[in-house]
Amino acid sequence: MSELPWNTELMEAIVSNRVDFLTPIFLFFTLIGELNGYILVVSALYVTYNKKIGYRLALVAATSSTINHLLKIIIRNPRPFVTDGSYVDKWGPIPDPDTTVTEFSTPSGHAMGAASFWGYLYSKFSNTKIRALFIFLILMIGLSRPYLGVHYVEDIILGWLIGFLLVYQIVKNENKIENSWNKFTLLNKVVLTITISVTIWVIAGIITNWTLDGQTFATNAGFVTGFIIGRELELIKIKFDPKSSHIAIKLLRFLITVILTLGMLQGLDIIVENITVDNSPLGFALRYVRYSLTGFTAIYLAPWVFVKIKLVNQEK
Repeated sequence: MSELPWNTELMEAIVSNRVDFLTPIFLFFTLIGELNGYILVVSALYVTYNKKIGYRLALVAATSSTINHLLKIIIRNPRPFVTDGSYVDKWGPIPDPDTTVTEFSTPSGHAMGAASFWGYLYSKFSNTKIRALFIFLILMIGLSRPYLGVHYVEDIILGWLIGFLLVYQIVKNENKIENSWNKFTLLNKVVLTITISVTIWVIAGIITNWTLDGQTFATNAGFVTGFIIGRELELIKIKFDPKSSHIAIKLLRFLITVILTLGMLQGLDIIVENITVDNSPLGFALRYVRYSLTGFTAIYLAPWVFVKIKLVNQEK
């Protein structure tokens, strides 16, 4: 598909009028709107505050990311300044520009992800100041993208709209979905989760010829698989209480979760690099496996460690 008639002149004006002290600020917000930022927030909520909110929030993020990438490969709109090659000079100091340039632009994944992720948390807190913080994060994460030159303003607006619509539907129906889900046996839940998730990334891999455009589907499918299976086992075997213990112990649980989760991911990444390339059927399969294990580590293995070293009480 050819480039959409978005406002290129506005983008030229934005990138031509960057302010030095604002650039690192917007770069910070673009970084917290990526996968590792969401992993940190979900982990903190899950092991220190509320397991259900943390678990559901992870599924919201994965759902938003999957829908976003599906829309991107359907619309196939190039990012700003890519068509004429001027992105080299006009993009800000974004991380991994060589990867970003190969991805499509519409709608913005950062804007859509922020609207759905922080919008979901907005629905779970009644404190006015906390809600204001969530709105601020949605705005800043979205606005960071055109400021850095990697998204049109229209991409941001569209991402926000779709993200808010998605989270509205999730909040409206989440309890009904959970009630229906809980009617299945554990075995059926595991089989259904693996079957659907594997089908998604295999189809995505075939459609995209096992390239970068399809990798996100394998990533999200893996995380969801690990989270769902880990969550079901945690409810049966561990049943830890995230609100137990004082703040110092909660922070220690959070640090252990981050170390185990990111350590698992980085360790598996190193192993896979020596086996195959990402852009292949085997690469997609191993991506699915390593993200499944990473999700399982965060939601089951870390709490298992807490119980073993007595950093948490178990629910009665």
